[in-house]
Amino acid sequence: MKDSISTKQMNTLLFVGLLSPVIRLFPAVSVNMGGKAAWLSPIVALPVALMLTALIHRFLKKSAPDEALGDMIIKAVGSIAGRIVLAILALWLMFYTGFIVKSSAERLISSIYPNGQSGIFVITLLAVGVYMATGKLKSLGRMTEIFAAVIGAILLIILVTAAFKIEPSNLLPVTVRDVDNIAVGAIPAANIIGIGAYAAFLKTGNEKAGRYKSVLIMTLIITAITVTTLGILGEELIGSLQHSFFVMLRDIELAGVLERIEAAVIITWVITDLVYVTILLKICGQICDTVLSKENKIKNIIFSAIISLIVAVFVIENAFSMLIISGILIPMINILVVYLLIPLLFVVGRIRQKI
Repeated sequence: MKDSISTKQMNTLLFVGLLSPVIRLFPAVSVNMGGKAAWLSPIVALPVALMLTALIHRFLKKSAPDEALGDMIIKAVGSIAGRIVLAILALWLMFYTGFIVKSSAERLISSIYPNGQSGIFVITLLAVGVYMATGKLKSLGRMTEIFAAVIGAILLIILVTAAFKIEPSNLLPVTVRDVDNIAVGAIPAANIIGIGAYAAFLKTGNEKAGRYKSVLIMTLIITAITVTTLGILGEELIGSLQHSFFVMLRDIELAGVLERIEAAVIITWVITDLVYVTILLKICGQICDTVLSKENKIKNIIFSAIISLIVAVFVIENAFSMLIISGILIPMINILVVYLLIPLLFVVGRIRQKI
């Protein structure tokens, strides 16, 4: 297959893209659900995420070099049922992309341009995302390798610097009574890591879509972000903040280099949002290609972006609706898709002996 990327490039693509929801949601969501012991929750989520990755590997075991998860779903459950499932998934991912774009725009306004209009940011982000998504997958993979190196260095500096300001009393003690809280706090981590399963809908040539390395890296990052932010701010303060990670950054200085690194992180986050939106649009486009049995990459990606724009502008109108969608709807549907629907489709395919 001409337009394919290596497993290494896919790992970097997921690393950069998934940092967008990771930084937006952690550690606040996990701490609010799991409390003080939530810094252990990502480790509890790891085995579940690894099992999902193994299942996707198995789902794709008999796929041809030019086939992705969408093609295997059609084989598993039949042409008509498979296309219906994929069409619903595509619409869901378009809605999800609209939410990500709106969330990114609102955050930029609150952080940089308090009097700005979110519509301008929404249109700009989607326009750039369409431009990048209509290009070759291998070009996107190469570009994100550069992004990953820069972002990885910035994140490492942040986490190492923050580690010196951690208050152990904000993290310890952890007792047997905290087991239930740790398990509940693992749900957001399993959700975020599981979102990487959507990348299996991308046609990536002979190298399959399971990414154990990505799962391990994202688990480590989520754990490190949770430990540092919770260790510095504490459970009670995090519960009252919208973007606790950024609040934690305001107290970090790089002597002799930058007075504050918050601005650099905001720019980094914009890049991760852009890459994430690009990945989602590309996935939507390839799912539409599979449903229609005809490759029409540019039109399908533009169509996906238009639906996402409608969602961002007309469906998600205010902060309250964003809170409901982000806190309840999106996590619930993502978990149902990646941890219930995909395994169920696999079981049906095995029963029918089609995969």
